[in-house]
Amino acid sequence: MNPRFYLHGNCQVVEGPRFSLIVDLFRSRHIRIPTQLVETIHELGIFEYDQLAKHYGSQAASLTAFVGFLEHNDYGFWTREPERFPPIDDRWDPKGHLSNVVIDLAEDTQSATLSLVFSILDELLCRAALLRVRGSVDARCLRRIQEATVQSYTSHIEVECEDVVLDGEFVVALDMNPRLRSIRHNRRVGLSMNDQRIQQRATYTISETGMIYNAEFFLESGSYNTFLNRKAYIDIDGNFSNIPNGENFGNLYRMDSATLKTVTQNAAFRKYWSIATSKISKCRSCEYRRSCYNPQVPITDGLGEWHYAELCDYDPHTGVWRSSTAEQSREIFNPVDRTNQR
Repeated sequence: MNPRFYLHGNCQVVEGPRFSLIVDLFRSRHIRIPTQLVETIHELGIFEYDQLAKHYGSQAASLTAFVGFLEHNDYGFWTREPERFPPIDDRWDPKGHLSNVVIDLAEDTQSATLSLVFSILDELLCRAALLRVRGSVDARCLRRIQEATVQSYTSHIEVECEDVVLDGEFVVALDMNPRLRSIRHNRRVGLSMNDQRIQQRATYTISETGMIYNAEFFLESGSYNTFLNRKAYIDIDGNFSNIPNGENFGNLYRMDSATLKTVTQNAAFRKYWSIATSKISKCRSCEYRRSCYNPQVPITDGLGEWHYAELCDYDPHTGVWRSSTAEQSREIFNPVDRTNQR
């Protein structure tokens, strides 16, 4: 048996109407190819090496360039034993009733309150939290966060605030918070502190450069809404919801962890969890559907069709970003001039 060519199991094809992606889940990278090449990828596993030139005839040179590009960049391989390389398990089912929460806090929220919140979240195996502080964040605030989370299961914490009070104590307190990944503020004037964790808040816009290509995001997006799945919102009074400014499912400060677990299993609370991009009009045909983070709540027309109130700048049927048309063309595989490039 002559060898046949296959994509690595971690290299997944996401097909679009004009262009498609090959996403490398292990290296968090991708290439963009014309969709007509997707059928070619499938056929590579059907024909043996010495049959390919005969099957493709005058297109054999282009095929050789395409396969050479994939092999050179480690997206695929030749083998006589494909049964030794089974497909990856594409199920996404991590532990935990919640994966992340957004918590609104007053500027003077005390350590005891924060400790109560995180002790409850620990029972739910919540891994990430965004703390939205109404006011300024100073060294005392950072120390309270550190005290409340020093033994917490929540390992990824971000803070949003109006301003940052920078001084020597702030720097020390920031370094004492290994779980604190970023502080985003609304201050118009830039800060003198050169720390990548401290950033000005910016409006999120869906763009080509903002796509996410890691394995966890890709697997979750196949069946779930990556913005709302296993997510909760807790307002400044402790009211618990599944979407921003949504239905109140109870008060965190008046519920124990057992009650909260019951709430997260409620079908109404989970309403948006499974509304993946494959169920949203326009998004379902886009090649970026498994890599796109869209921070909007899906809207239904009542007939089972879902959509977003605001559409992004990309048209999957033309393959053009209205705001960055020059940039998008650089990622498209060209079998003539990219054979030997990484």
